[in-house]
Parts: sequence; C-alpha cells; structure tokens
Amino acid sequence: MSGRRWSSAARRVVGAAAIVLVASGCVSIPESSSVRAGRAISAKDEQPLSRNQPNGPRPGAGRKEIATGYLNAMLAFPPAPDVVRQFMTSEASADWNPQDGLVVYTASNRPRLAEKSKAVTFSARAVGSLDSRGTWTTARSAGRDIGMDFEMGRINGEWRLRNPLPGSYVDQGYFADYYQSFSLYFFDPTKRILAPDPVHMLQGDSLATSLVDDLLQGPTRRLAGAVSTSIPATASVDVAVSISRTGVAEIPLAEQVLRLSVDDRRLFAAQLVWTLRQINEIRAIVVTVDGQRVDLGVGTQIRISDLSGFDPAGLAASRQLYGLTGQGLVTVTENGTATVPGPILEPSRGARSAAVEPNARRGAVVSADGHTVTMAGMTTNDSGTTVWYSGGVDVIKPSWDIFGSLWIADNRSDGAHLYVVNDGEGRREVSAPGITGQKVHSIAVSRDGVRLAAIVGTGRDRKLVISVINRDPADPTQISMRRAHRVLTADVTTTAISSGSWVSPTSIAALVGDQGGEPEPAELGIDGAPTLVSRFPGFLPIKPIDLAAGPNEDVPTAIVDRRGALYAESVTSEWVQIGGSAAIRAPFYAG
Repeated sequence: MSGRRWSSAARRVVGAAAIVLVASGCVSIPESSSVRAGRAISAKDEQPLSRNQPNGPRPGAGRKEIATGYLNAMLAFPPAPDVVRQFMTSEASADWNPQDGLVVYTASNRPRLAEKSKAVTFSARAVGSLDSRGTWTTARSAGRDIGMDFEMGRINGEWRLRNPLPGSYVDQGYFADYYQSFSLYFFDPTKRILAPDPVHMLQGDSLATSLVDDLLQGPTRRLAGAVSTSIPATASVDVAVSISRTGVAEIPLAEQVLRLSVDDRRLFAAQLVWTLRQINEIRAIVVTVDGQRVDLGVGTQIRISDLSGFDPAGLAASRQLYGLTGQGLVTVTENGTATVPGPILEPSRGARSAAVEPNARRGAVVSADGHTVTMAGMTTNDSGTTVWYSGGVDVIKPSWDIFGSLWIADNRSDGAHLYVVNDGEGRREVSAPGITGQKVHSIAVSRDGVRLAAIVGTGRDRKLVISVINRDPADPTQISMRRAHRVLTADVTTTAISSGSWVSPTSIAALVGDQGGEPEPAELGIDGAPTLVSRFPGFLPIKPIDLAAGPNEDVPTAIVDRRGALYAESVTSEWVQIGGSAAIRAPFYAG
C-alpha cells in the first residue's frame, strides 16, 4: 500500500486543533511535533489499490474495437505494456516505448472514436502530462485537443494498429486513482534546509525504488542549478529497494556512496529519509553496499522521524499568527489580541501591512501611504527603528526569507520594482522577469528560500507565478531570479486570485473567485497538477478579503473580512472566529 503527502484537509485539521485544544487560546504551536510528515488518511490508504487487467485483442475484432482495446489496455493496473503491444503490428510494437511520457486526458470527456474508410479517428481533451522524471505540465487551453488517425493493417487476417500514440495515455480517473504526488528532496545552496521538488509517481510495489532512482538523478529541470545535493553523480540503486514487515527500507546502492565524507553522508541520509518518509509503510531506512550496512553519519539504521531539523517548512519557525489593529501590531489568540512589545509597535500603528522574520526576532512595517518600510525589534530589550526602504510609491506586504533578507515589491507607474534588503546594506534591485514590470498584488518567499510566489496582473486578469531563486552558496543574500512561470491548473480558474501565502512547501493558499464567484480559500500545487488542487472545506461565514497561511503542517489557515472579523479553521474543519472583538486587518504568519 503506497503512501502520499498529507491531504490539505488532514493537514489543516491538525493545525486547527491548536485553536481548540490550547486553553490559553494562543494560535502558536511548539517547535516540535509528534505529527509525522507525509501522512494522509483516506479511503485509498485503508484499502488496497484495485487491479485492472484488460484483455488482449478478440479474434475477428473490427478496427474500432482494436482502437478501443488499445486505449483500454493503457488503463491497466499494474501497467501491462505487453498487452498494449498485442493491439499493434510488430513494427509498431518494436518502436513504441510506454516510458516516452504520460498524457492525461479528461475523464468527463471520454475519448471519441470514429471509423473512417482507412483509419479510426481518435479525439480527446488533454489535462496535462508527465515527463520521464514525473514532472507535471498542465495542458494550455489552446493546445488541449488531442487528435489522431489510427491506421490499421491486417496481420494474419487480424486488424492491428500501425501508428500508436507516443508514450502512454490515461484518463484523469486513472491518474487520480493510481498516481500520487511526492517530493524529491534536495538542499538549498548552503545545505541548511531541504527544498522539495514535486513529482508524480505510479503507486505499487516498485514505488520506493522509483523514488530513490529519481532522487539519485538529481533535481528536475525546474530546480536544476538552484539546489544542491550530496548524492554522487554516478550513484545508482543496485537491484531494488525492499521494505521489511517492520517497515525498514533497505536501499542497496553501488559503492560510490562509500566515497562520501561523514558530513555528506549525513546530508545524503536526510535526502533519503525525507523522500522515503512519504511512503506509509516505511519506519526506518538502511543503506547497504554489497550487502553490508553503511553508516550514514547518524548510524546504520535511521528512523524517518530523524533529521527533522532540515524540515523545508522550517522546524524552528514561529507559528504565531499576527495582525494589525488600531493599537498596532498584535499577536492573535483564540479569545483576543495582545500588542507586540518593543520599538516595532509605534511605526505599526496605522501601518498598511507588516511582516515578521521566520524566527520572530524582527519585523518590518509598511507605512499607511505605502512609501516607507521600517524595520524594528519585537521585544522590550530592543531599541530604535531603521528605515530600510523609502521613496516608495505603492509598497505591498513584504516577505522575509530564512537568510535575513527582506523582499520588497513597490508598484510604480512602470510596474513593480523588486528589492532585497539586508542589515547594513542598501536596497538592491532585483530583476524578476514575469514579476517585475507587472502589477504585483502579493509576494511570498518559500521557507526554504528557493522560490518566490507572486500574484500579478490587473483587475480580474490576475495569475499566480513562481520564480526560482538562484543564490550564491558563499553568500545566500546574493541572488538572481529566473523567469517566472505561471501556475496553470486544470480544475480551478485563477483569474481572480489574491492573497497568496505558502500553505505547504509545495503549495499556495489563496483567495480564488472561480468562474466569477465570490472569493474563497483554495490550495494550489505549485506545479498545477490536479492531485494537488483542493478546496478548503466548509461553509464560509464571511466574505474574505485577505488570507493568512503558513507552510508548517500544524498552522491553521485564517481569513478576514472588511469588518475585521477573523476566522480560522477548527479541528472539525469549520471556520471559528478568533481574536475576540478586535477589528483585525492584514493577518499573517512569520515569513
């Protein structure tokens, strides 16, 4: 039985439980948790995957029946490429490679087959595709139509297909049932924190081997060059990964792993643990070379709960919910609010927005007119304030990264300008193609520091984009940006999107007015795959105008309306009001 990431509902329920269970009412969670990453509870986890084994060609089958059988054979689970080949001529069978990518077409619009004089016409609507690494690409609306004239030939009096589709084609139902989203884990350039690289894998007995094989190949094309790995370039799995009845995964590797330093072995262990902990059965891992266990710097057997300090969501990051009131910057509790002490309080009175470092030591506030950003400490031991940005036109809520850099977006007459500011340094302007020069509504740096999410566009023509951040390993505050790519989703229209925040290391929570409806919270996977798109459940008691979310699994998402009524998700997946009677605006978590 295969594992999977936490479902959005399961993750939010765990986080929201804090609101109900903490008697003091603080929406703040301890820095360690017994919650195990990568676990979801669903019907799929409780029941074995159903098998589907279509038959080969029926003797005397007509051309349309052969085409239908060929398409159905690609829906076999476990996959049965030998059955698929039975519908082809010998030449076509030899040329066809089921590994040449996977195309997913809509389940609601079943493929249509029409028989012509010399061919059978196939047509369908594509949802998206996976490449050989498992990287998802959503089909663009202009290129979703699939069309093919299946040519047939007689082989020993039986019709067979001469020109099969390249690779494999499955419907959306098959993809939802048998494929699952996972992450390969690599390190930020400083090797301080893990960064996820989303992929999609076919479930089944070879899942663990497939994940390790994929990990050993290094980052996918989307993150190549922006993350680092401690895995030798020539490393490979020797035979296959096996899982014992007690949940110990044995990973037989070639001898290259023996050449790693002790430090690199520990980092390699973290990559393996975080990648394989997504599989339900696995409780610990061991690496072997020629049958002998290898010490990876933390012992020869490593529990999947070990090495949690590399958590891509930031294990030690603050879970506190903040907001702005007439009193200034406040922490939010279940029953009320408390002003944040220290020098930050004065500039936060009347501020437009604010942001707090992941470690909650400092904060930055944007003035009411959007012209100035002021940095200050958040304890009574701190003194003084520092203007980190001035002369702005329309500065939106900034974002902190784990390296102490504050990211500032200023909307000017020629579009947004993006700046990065650090202690003792002047502001440095950064070019981010696809973000700078646009109207920018929100920015959020991922906790691992590898991606910048932004909502750009005008009116209802807004879109979510992701830009990968290149950092200098010796000085991670020195950065450059790759061209931002739009997050295209197959199931949700995001043209009225707003208030984007990281709700997990691989997904964004935002307010989305799907097809012209009222804005409501939605979770969007950063690759746009349908298995990562999920609505927040429950009746909305307010019309939200802003949203606060954090990437830690134990942080509840909060929404607020124009009156300042703030709600967070409860343990029963309902929205409950928090913050007492205070009128709260611009709620946010650290980061």
